[in-house]
Amino acid sequence: MNTQRPRNRAALARTVAALIVVFAATGAAILGGPAALQASAQEEVAAAIVEGSCDSLGNTAADLRPLTAAAGGALTSFTTVDLAVTDLAGGGYAVVAGDPAAPSACGEIAGEGDDLYVTLRAQGGGKLGGIAWLHAREDRTQVSLFMSEELGGSSATPTEEPSDQPEPPADETPVPIKTPQANATQAAGETETYTSPIYGHTITYDTGVWNVLNQGTDRDQGGPIDFFVLSAGVDAIQVEFYGLQPARGDTALDIVANMERNILTSPELIDPAIRSDAGGDEDHAFVAIDFTFEDESGDRYSNVYHIEVWAMPAVDGALIMVYQTPQDVYEDWIPAREILVRGITLPE
Repeated sequence: MNTQRPRNRAALARTVAALIVVFAATGAAILGGPAALQASAQEEVAAAIVEGSCDSLGNTAADLRPLTAAAGGALTSFTTVDLAVTDLAGGGYAVVAGDPAAPSACGEIAGEGDDLYVTLRAQGGGKLGGIAWLHAREDRTQVSLFMSEELGGSSATPTEEPSDQPEPPADETPVPIKTPQANATQAAGETETYTSPIYGHTITYDTGVWNVLNQGTDRDQGGPIDFFVLSAGVDAIQVEFYGLQPARGDTALDIVANMERNILTSPELIDPAIRSDAGGDEDHAFVAIDFTFEDESGDRYSNVYHIEVWAMPAVDGALIMVYQTPQDVYEDWIPAREILVRGITLPE
């Protein structure tokens, strides 16, 4: 298990966190937030459900809306098709991105239940890949695609000969992760406040501990989503805030339960397991989940998602916090998380 935490190693896990928020809350694109990775430079990528397998593709069974780049660069598509999940799950169907005859990415549909998650792997030496979420809508199926060049997992065999020389390290001088203890004195009294433009909640944070990665508002079919993301150290410590409209009037407990389920069933995470600190009520709920993810080089990293959700009935909204740390420093970062939570105010 790799114990180093260079800057780019949390990228896949951050993307999965964004997908989990999408799945749990609205079914709409939250990937415009900075949790999304930079994706293909193409403005649109065709997508479809086809008959057959990725090795033997047949006729198009249903066209999907083209994938388009969200504000953060990830590619997304949302379509409801006139095919039942049970029929698609029975075998003989695949989701493709790109030309159906020679797709850029492909994943075969399999599984059971009202929600199926399909990994779309890059084809033909490309890089584009991601996840398709198929959700039952009575006798129809809602198909949500989330893709990025960082999630390709290409199925092609490399043609270049491996070099005999080892690659140089990405960073010759490792950057230490900041800890709350290390910043307690130098950061005293240095605070700034973020105000959500749509929902009105505020987050006051210590500038000696936290750096702002990005902030903004996405507007999609699920309603406006305010996002605000902070990081500390070398980006292995990261906290994402999403202000949004819950689906179907879900409570804080409902949203946490949905996120918990989606983390535990995510095809991109390895051995997710619930930690002991789970609980709350309809207005405020939380859970923490351990997980491992693997980068494109095969290195594995063990992190924690601490998730908290607050209902905001005054604005018919909810505030979601996804607080991510490596497992080996999770306990060390509890004080910083508690201070950050105390700096949250909700609209009345």
